[in-house]
Amino acid sequence: MLSRSAAGSCYSLSLGRCSSAIGQACRPPSAVNRAVGEDIAIFPLAIPLLSGPGTITTILLLTNQPHAGIFRLAILAAIVAAVFLIAGCVLYAGERIMARLGEGKVRIMTRVLGIVLAALAVQFILDGIAGFYESLIRHRG
Repeated sequence: MLSRSAAGSCYSLSLGRCSSAIGQACRPPSAVNRAVGEDIAIFPLAIPLLSGPGTITTILLLTNQPHAGIFRLAILAAIVAAVFLIAGCVLYAGERIMARLGEGKVRIMTRVLGIVLAALAVQFILDGIAGFYESLIRHRG
């Protein structure tokens, strides 16, 4: 459990660093000079983020609980479907949302959300350290 918390927090911290710098620190220098059609990094990023390790772990933990009946599993499936539907609508309307907000507001939101993500990652690291020391104290005593 502690290793997952540490790994997730390091990943979140790196994502926060990338998004707060609007991707400039995360791109290699040669990628900046490429044309849009020549970019080798074209990859559907929304799919791994929507059904990534966090989502899969959450679903596995919620479905493997002893009191998880068929009704609770149906509710979980409906919630997952609703999240994917909302995310799909937002991704579909992404260009219109970006055009309506403008480049400046999008940059501000990206930086603020990157800082929030970095703060969450630091909190996860601190929680992992605290949990590690608590387990050492319980194991010793």
